[in-house]
Amino acid sequence: METAEQSLARLVGALERLVDQEAIQAVAGDHVGILATQGRAAPIVRRLAELGHRATTPDTRARLARIAERRRETQQFMSRRITSVRAELARNRTFQHRLRKVAPAYLSRAPAVGRLLAVS
Repeated sequence: METAEQSLARLVGALERLVDQEAIQAVAGDHVGILATQGRAAPIVRRLAELGHRATTPDTRARLARIAERRRETQQFMSRRITSVRAELARNRTFQHRLRKVAPAYLSRAPAVGRLLAVS
């Protein structure tokens, strides 16, 4: 039978791998993968919360602190990415608005028949 400390160490190891995977997926822009990884991590986090008060070894506490820091870094990265994408969308909306205003001046209402074509 696995002791609580062994179970805790095994779960922490699994969560470390998932948090690392999530960080890689964030950099790669794999949003579907991030959601899947977070879904796999959720039951591990729940179980760790149940056993967490038993995290008596300094090594386990240090590993959990590193996991929390890595998650914060990944969340900050994703937050910056979201801000960047929102700014890009706002710029695109502005360009579309401008294009709608000037496009009529450049579009001909007459059919293209009868226009000269350059031949090389």
